[in-house]
Amino acid sequence: MRPDSFGANNVQLVRQSYNGVTGTANVDLDLLPDGSLSFGQMQTTTTGDFHSVRSAPQAVLASNWYHVAMVRDATNAVLGLYLNGQSVATTNTYGILSPTVTPALGFAATQDALNNDGNTVRFKGAVDDVRVYWTASNSNQVATALSYHLSKTEANSDSALVFYAPMEGTTLTTLPIVTGK
Repeated sequence: MRPDSFGANNVQLVRQSYNGVTGTANVDLDLLPDGSLSFGQMQTTTTGDFHSVRSAPQAVLASNWYHVAMVRDATNAVLGLYLNGQSVATTNTYGILSPTVTPALGFAATQDALNNDGNTVRFKGAVDDVRVYWTASNSNQVATALSYHLSKTEANSDSALVFYAPMEGTTLTTLPIVTGK
């Protein structure tokens, strides 16, 4: 991603909607006015849990490209945030859902995946090469993804990859989210 500027409000870069037996969860990546990134999961359960990790202020500067990776490991109850292949925030949480993926995914200028929170603030900048994996990546896999471009053949044969938008040139090419994996 490359932010062109920062506003006075948090801006959603990615939102993935989940539905699970105990409620719903939204996994969000936000760019904050101080140049930090926040990655979190909000759940609608009987307790209304929210878990998040946040980078340091000014981790992201306007007009610079960054590789951002978020890892949500429900098995080990860990949220992790990586910037340019390096871990910048991680936390062990409790009770994060292991839900079924729904095809609601939004990023950058689309406001959010559900268009239900009244947020009219939009990301000003560029996003390139969005990937969503069914499995949690480790730090070595995140570092490798930083400089590795997937071909369409590789993307189609990767059983862990459920969404891929390489956004090469002026054409948006996507592989759909696959349910039931």
